Amino acid sequence: MAIGLASGLLLGPFGIPIAAAADAEREDARRLFAREVHLRCSSKPLPKNLEIKPPAKPKPGRTERA
Repeated sequence: MAIGLASGLLLGPFGIPIAAAADAEREDARRLFAREVHLRCSSKPLPKNLEIKPPAKPKPGRTERA
């Protein structure tokens, strides 16, 4: 959070969306990690705040072309 705040202050109004996007990306990574830990270590149902779909993993042997 400190890095996002610092970049927001240094870059002015243009840095605020950049800082917000960086913080949102970190929050998504934290939620994915917490979801994986819960699924592997708990027999309780998944909490509502962790009901997100993980990103699709590419199939091995296939390459994406632009």
